[in-house]
Amino acid sequence: MLPHEYVTVLADEYSTPAHVTFEEDFQKHVEDKFQRRAIIGVCRMRSTGVDLFQVLDLLVGAVAYDYKLQAGLVDAATRSPKRELLMHILGGFGIKTFVGGVRGPRLNVAEFGHPAAVGGA
Repeated sequence: MLPHEYVTVLADEYSTPAHVTFEEDFQKHVEDKFQRRAIIGVCRMRSTGVDLFQVLDLLVGAVAYDYKLQAGLVDAATRSPKRELLMHILGGFGIKTFVGGVRGPRLNVAEFGHPAAVGGA
């Protein structure tokens, strides 16, 4: 996240104890880490009822599958629907991989906690 960027967080709904204020706790944690106001708002939604979440689940799954491929956790020679979806998404964005992060006008995949990202990459 760049210093001038602000985000709205859409989170999958899950049960928390009555004393937990997920939205406030999450916002505070992120803003403490970045040492600035970074989140405009946090909203939890039931993913089964929100089409956008279903699409996001596919996109995040493709990114995760790319990392698994690069780490050798899945066989690159095996043909699978997940691999086909990954290749389709990569082709649509005109990129070769999500690994290492990607930033463009229509896409932003960032790594947090990875050694390459520690220097602010």
